[in-house]
Amino acid sequence: MTLIRRTRIDTLLYADVLVKPKQDSLETTQTLEEDETLNMILETTQTKEEDETSKMTARLFILLAACLYGTNYTCVKVIGENLPLEIGIALRFSVASIATLPWLLKRSESLKTDSVEHSGDISNVGVLLAGAEVGLWNSIGFFGQAMGLQTTPASTSAFICSLAVVVVPIIEFLAGKKILAREVIGALLAVVGVAFLEMDGLKEDLAAGRSLLSPGTLYSLMQPLAFGFGFWRMEHWARKYPEGGMQLTASMMLSIASLMVINSLFSLGGVEGLPNLDQFAVWLSNPTILGATLWTGIVTTVIPTFLETKALRFLSASETTMLYSTEPIFGSLFAGFALGESMGVGGGIGATMVLSGCLYSSLGAAQPETEEN
Repeated sequence: MTLIRRTRIDTLLYADVLVKPKQDSLETTQTLEEDETLNMILETTQTKEEDETSKMTARLFILLAACLYGTNYTCVKVIGENLPLEIGIALRFSVASIATLPWLLKRSESLKTDSVEHSGDISNVGVLLAGAEVGLWNSIGFFGQAMGLQTTPASTSAFICSLAVVVVPIIEFLAGKKILAREVIGALLAVVGVAFLEMDGLKEDLAAGRSLLSPGTLYSLMQPLAFGFGFWRMEHWARKYPEGGMQLTASMMLSIASLMVINSLFSLGGVEGLPNLDQFAVWLSNPTILGATLWTGIVTTVIPTFLETKALRFLSASETTMLYSTEPIFGSLFAGFALGESMGVGGGIGATMVLSGCLYSSLGAAQPETEEN
């Protein structure tokens, strides 16, 4: 009996020795799986937080760009009062192109890697051609703007240009992208708001007997179409070349400057129609003209364009144009500061509607999955 009891005890002890390592192994495996799951959750949460931070930063970039663009109308008005229209535009983008020339010549290893990934090209040619393409679309918009302003009131031209807020979502829809209800509502609020912002100017134009429907209106309609398509294409290129913001900007400036110079030559009847060097010297020796040219060439062209290329890595073209609809608000504030102009009741209502549209469209993006499901 004693031998049997001892045998049983030894058997149980031996079984316990075998089972315990298996249990420890299972517990260790389970712990590792739980740790991996926890790490995945933490990484996902961190990624979402980083994405949201990047989007908020991108929105601030676009609002800053809109603020700078808002000062553009006042400075362009100063240039237009002292220079021929074609010369003023060509000078503006020539300054922008010269200022960004070092960016154009810069080579980047990150661009080479990115180019290999997307197209097999190991040079910077791809990003430069991309910038030139967007520059072409923007040139068409600037050409339509310049031609339209010859017979169309500035307030009407500004309102027509704001229709890019509607054009971009339409382009994205035709390209197969789903458009959310908040984007449509936000765009409509912004367009109506811009109409109210320009209401005071429209009333003055009507009181002065100026026609709101003229051949210039057709030229002005080129703005939302060309600028809208340019935004849409820039979103594509900014994401394909995420580190190519400087090269994209420089290539765009060179493209626009070249086309604006060509336009000036055609408009003025060739080289013979250009002002002589003495006339250019007189213009550029005027501090007001020189300051306005440098401001529009660098501060309201180069800087906003660069900010735009950075922001479009994280924002859609639709949201970008939506945020840009705040430009007339900043323009009115700057005009009030620089020229003593005041915003009327219609302007206040319009500003509120534009801001409401931007907030509704942009802040609602925090839960896109809910709206899409």
